[in-house]
Amino acid sequence: MPKVKQGRKNAGKPATPRRTRKAGTGTGSASSTSVVEEDVAGAGAGTSIINDGKVSAASTGRRSAGMRHTHPSVADLFVERNRLMLASRAQSTHSTYRKAWDAFEQFRLRYHYDINVEPDVEQVAQFISFLSWHGYAGSTISTYISGLAFGMQASGWPDTTDCFAIRRLVDGCRRKFAQHDTRCPITFPILKSLIHAIPHVCPNSYNQALFRAAFLVAFFGFLRVGEFTAQSKRGPLSLLENDVCIRGEGPRRKLEVTIRRSKSDQTGKGCCIIIPTNTSSPMCPVLAVDNYLSIRSSSQGRERAFFRHFSTQPLTRHEFGKTLKQAISFLNLPVEFYSSHSFRIGAATSAAMAGIPDARIQNMGRWASLSHRRYIRANYALLGDSL
Repeated sequence: MPKVKQGRKNAGKPATPRRTRKAGTGTGSASSTSVVEEDVAGAGAGTSIINDGKVSAASTGRRSAGMRHTHPSVADLFVERNRLMLASRAQSTHSTYRKAWDAFEQFRLRYHYDINVEPDVEQVAQFISFLSWHGYAGSTISTYISGLAFGMQASGWPDTTDCFAIRRLVDGCRRKFAQHDTRCPITFPILKSLIHAIPHVCPNSYNQALFRAAFLVAFFGFLRVGEFTAQSKRGPLSLLENDVCIRGEGPRRKLEVTIRRSKSDQTGKGCCIIIPTNTSSPMCPVLAVDNYLSIRSSSQGRERAFFRHFSTQPLTRHEFGKTLKQAISFLNLPVEFYSSHSFRIGAATSAAMAGIPDARIQNMGRWASLSHRRYIRANYALLGDSL
């Protein structure tokens, strides 16, 4: 599985550009230790994990002189406070929290509570009961309560969600509305079949090289779909052209993928995933990326997405999922049970079936908790052997 180099802040120094094309044999200042290569399900490119290394971080210097004030007004400080508060969470998280507060205020108005007064435990408990009555999922209720907690603390109010009664009510909602994750893993045999199916669902050689590289990097890198695709054509980019490079020669070649920010890394420390080559396997992600780079459209002037169409438009999450479902359908597998996240689920499942230790799987996929255990589907480990 992949080597994961955890990033460290580099105070006061700007991010160092990374080459996208083939580089030399050196790996910068990062040293290699504790390398253990493991085969995935007994086939395909050898992959391994490592815990040392650095990733260039954004500069920690102050803003330009034109934006600094020697004596800011109270209004300026209020604006800066709000800016910092917004920066503490992802924009999507703030949007969800705002939705939670809107729902809570509507609830309080409906039951004639004063929305300008600090909510007490009983109001929050009634709100949870109200959401449960209307069939909200346990995960949604939990997220809404997290939004209320954030809002109360940000406003300087006592956090009435942090008590035994509220925690037990939220737990009850989770148990009441517990849902079984029906997503199937894309294990190595299925991945191999998907790669063979790409020419049948992609219209031209460029797209075939693009999706072959994207599929293999997603699997061997344990990537979340949002880490290598764009949300929209004009939205922010995740994996940039300079975030991926091939280093070394011959059997020492390896693919370096820099993840600048992720779900479990909201502060942007970053990490570098290293995937070694396996020239004896047609499923080698390094060879697939090398082939994609040899025909990829050129970049002019501004940052581009690493995975992009010949028109230079970024590969979006929707397009990646659509092509995946076309390939799944071509293999006569149940489309409704596979999604872009099936690559990450399949990587964890394949690693477990290969005997890789639990702690190492957690590190490979950069899980901040033991939630990776929910991704391992022992019953599906051999699914696809007959494909």
